[in-house]
Amino acid sequence: FFFAMSAELIVDHHCHPFWKGCHFKDSATEDEFQQKYAPAAVRVTALWAITILCSNIIDILPTIRADVEMVHFLANAPTTLLAIMTLLLVFCCPPKYANLIASIAAVLCSAGRGVELQLQTLKAQQHGHVDLFAALEGDKLATQALVGVVTSVGVHQHLSLYGVQLLLFVALGLSQTTLAALVLSAVGYVGATASVWAPYLPRHVGVVGVCAPVVGTVFTLLLGRNIAMSRRREFFLARNFEEALNTAVQAGRKADSVLNHTLKNTMAEAADGLDSLIEEPQWSDRQAQTLETCVASLRRGMRACRHRQAYIHMASDKYVLSLQPLRLARFVADLTAGRRMACSVSASSAVMVDPTMCGLVLDNAISNAFRHGHPEDPEVKLVVTTTEIEERVRLTFLLTNRANPSRPTVTPEYIDRVLSGESRKAGASTSAMSDQIGLQHAFLAADLHNMETSLVQVGTQVEFKALMDVAVAPDVQDSHDDLYAVDLAKFPSGVRIHAIDDSAATRELLKHNLLLRATPSVHMYGEKHAEVAQFIHGAAADADLVILDQHLEYGDPDNVLGTELIPQLLARGFAGFICMRSGNVSSDDVAMYLEAGAHSVFGKEIPLKQMIDDMKVAYVRHSQEQADTASTASSCITISKEHHPVHHTCHPPPVLMNGPQIRVWQ
Repeated sequence: FFFAMSAELIVDHHCHPFWKGCHFKDSATEDEFQQKYAPAAVRVTALWAITILCSNIIDILPTIRADVEMVHFLANAPTTLLAIMTLLLVFCCPPKYANLIASIAAVLCSAGRGVELQLQTLKAQQHGHVDLFAALEGDKLATQALVGVVTSVGVHQHLSLYGVQLLLFVALGLSQTTLAALVLSAVGYVGATASVWAPYLPRHVGVVGVCAPVVGTVFTLLLGRNIAMSRRREFFLARNFEEALNTAVQAGRKADSVLNHTLKNTMAEAADGLDSLIEEPQWSDRQAQTLETCVASLRRGMRACRHRQAYIHMASDKYVLSLQPLRLARFVADLTAGRRMACSVSASSAVMVDPTMCGLVLDNAISNAFRHGHPEDPEVKLVVTTTEIEERVRLTFLLTNRANPSRPTVTPEYIDRVLSGESRKAGASTSAMSDQIGLQHAFLAADLHNMETSLVQVGTQVEFKALMDVAVAPDVQDSHDDLYAVDLAKFPSGVRIHAIDDSAATRELLKHNLLLRATPSVHMYGEKHAEVAQFIHGAAADADLVILDQHLEYGDPDNVLGTELIPQLLARGFAGFICMRSGNVSSDDVAMYLEAGAHSVFGKEIPLKQMIDDMKVAYVRHSQEQADTASTASSCITISKEHHPVHHTCHPPPVLMNGPQIRVWQ
């Protein structure tokens, strides 16, 4: 009760008085309200017009075959035409004008009823019917019968039609237009009834004919205000609830994003640290294998963080596929690292797929095979094949495992129950940790990527198959590995690298690996906020290659984004290679980094060894493209000077920023 009362007071505070239509004081809120209720006003207005039209038809039909003068038909003509015009206008005009159309139509309908009464009175006078009251003055029964007829025709019929009109105003609710129309309609009905029949009706009938519209109008005003305020209260509370919910959702997403980012960075640091330890010679083969398994688990955790972001976008129908060149052998090796399973990849060329969606499908399928397969040895095996189909390639992923004899047999009916969630409700899962959501996400991602998926059990073997038709990556040839090795060997030994990161562990690991695998000239920044300016100054003056972390956190208001530092570097004349390394590498993030001026983008889940090798290849290819561009531009200038000194110019081909030099492994 108190909540309802407080809500009413809040709404009243935000609305104008009732004589101004109870409109919201905020125009944007009022526009949203009108947009929500405009379709209902259209339907109500149309129903009222149809009611008037049917009433007139019913009034005319009995007199069609009788000897009735044209004046009777003309009396109904105004309201009939008005009803037809109202129907046309209310369906042809935008819904926001429904209230205005209904109000004007109601006032004109009142005027039309007045015209009808005048015509009926004129007809009675022409036939001398009005003299019947004087002729029957001595006959009380005949006079009462005549009064009843006149009351029925002149008062009751029109009051009933006016009642229909009042229902229209009640349904529309209170507004400035309906308020004005209600008052004018009441004046019109009262004036028409009183002026025409007052001389011939008893006093009590005249009082009823005048007072009834007045009372109905007042009642309609009160009821209309209550309905208008109820609608606005409902709208206001729903709007505030939606805003509060959106605020809570956005806050939750922000907190989730922060946690997601922190987890990925933490796991990346741990994985890179373990990678560095694995290379030391004191470990036995078993110990090294255990460390590699831990590293693979950490990298799977980083992939799971990104998959969570993909889940959110898929659930809200906002995920957009991002097709990228993907070399299947490396992709499968990363997916299966640290897992005791057999793999076979017969495809050598790169294909265009969405790595996030493809990885999500296979990650969940592999996890499902281990979790629900045979408890002793699930014998998980993944076979990847390609078949050429005209200009495209059919890519097939076949994952098999031994079935768990204690679990239900995998049938189409069982899969349907799992995907619909019925098996969880029925308690079909035998594991307390299994909610079968992973399988649902896998099938959802497969549908988004146009994969044909199936999960069947043949005897003791469970088979998961995913088929998809993809294009071969146009810029990756079969000799990619050879070219990669050649370009890797071309990386100059004296390249000067400057890098900035706010994590001490990352700085140490990155510097160690860069010194070991790239160049002896490495400068690290980012321990404190003051080193941001030192990085800008030092990199602009001395660096050939820079590596930036996107999120440099030193506490508000000193937090800095890597994309904010790139323009500062370019403004100081930096012309080297810019590499962005971040835990957030969604398609939107990558587009933002490239737009800021980065040449290469790496996710933090990529092992440092692989990241440094890819960065070296990207640097070599970028340098070669710059040299080719400069050579082409020089040749064009020479030709222009020799042959076309004034009128012709030559533009070098653009450098492709989303080609092989950009490394985004998802």
